[in-house]
Amino acid sequence: MTKVATIETKRVLCLVMVAAMLIATLLAAMIPTFVSAADNEADNEGTTGGSFTTNDSSSPPLINSVGLFTTADVSTTAMDPTVEYWIKVDVTDNQTLEHLTSVQVTIYYDADGDHSPVPTSVDNQTAAIITWTPTNTWTLTDMGGGTWSSHAGVTPTLTNNTGTFVFHFVPGKVATENTGSADWDIYAEATDAAAGEDDASLTGLDMNWYGEINTVTASVDFGSVALNTEDEAGPLSATYICNGDYSQQAKTDAQWINGSYNVDLETDTDPGDGEFMLWISEDGNGSQDLQLSAVYQNVDATEGITTEGGNLQDETYLWLTLGASGIVSGTYTGDINFAIYNS
Repeated sequence: MTKVATIETKRVLCLVMVAAMLIATLLAAMIPTFVSAADNEADNEGTTGGSFTTNDSSSPPLINSVGLFTTADVSTTAMDPTVEYWIKVDVTDNQTLEHLTSVQVTIYYDADGDHSPVPTSVDNQTAAIITWTPTNTWTLTDMGGGTWSSHAGVTPTLTNNTGTFVFHFVPGKVATENTGSADWDIYAEATDAAAGEDDASLTGLDMNWYGEINTVTASVDFGSVALNTEDEAGPLSATYICNGDYSQQAKTDAQWINGSYNVDLETDTDPGDGEFMLWISEDGNGSQDLQLSAVYQNVDATEGITTEGGNLQDETYLWLTLGASGIVSGTYTGDINFAIYNS
């Protein structure tokens, strides 16, 4: 009896162990398997690109330099009206130059040499404004029909961070001549899409004197003049254009010619045989203000800067006096020259 009890107990223990092993196997199958990235990196990791753009107004464009150049690309500090020049503005933008909304230059007369304020409107005598925009346009602010001009300049590669904008322009005829402490300045300003901006100036420039005469009366005819008499002719007219103080001057030929004959200009006392004299007045007052010679002389008082349209002088009269003899009958011709000079 004792043996039988022992055998039954062992059978029961074996069944319990088998059941425990089955349960353990089932539990192990239910627990997930973890694999580290180091074990199988290609299976559990991927990569994609990313980017972002900032319009940080705390990082505005930077103007590195402003320069004035002749068309031969030579640096200069002086300008002549009616002559073309270049302004070079070197700009840096950390977001590339594509982010610029404008680059503008103001060329202006600085009457007292203190370089301020920078004008915001244009004037034929004192200020011009030229603007570049990203559509690659170069615009000279309307000068009201004046003789300032500009044309398309040079745009740098906008995908770069730094480049030079080259403005082409021609100062107008009455861009004021600077004297004393006065000068001309160039102010440049660059603005980007975030409304950031920078500016720089080039100061101490000169605008040289310019003078011009146009619409001079084609000729004057004294008609038939008796010997030893005086005759008057006029009025003549001329338009003087100048960017500063100027004087009106005149002269005549030393001889007036009639074929193979001539009469000589007398510049001292009354004309002698074979001589003539000429006087001129610019104010139409009937007085013989200046006796003409073969060299230029000032006819009238010094005048100041004119408008673009000029100063019309249309009351100029001439007086002719002939000697008493020695002048062969016929028509004598000569030139009467007018000039504008820097006073």
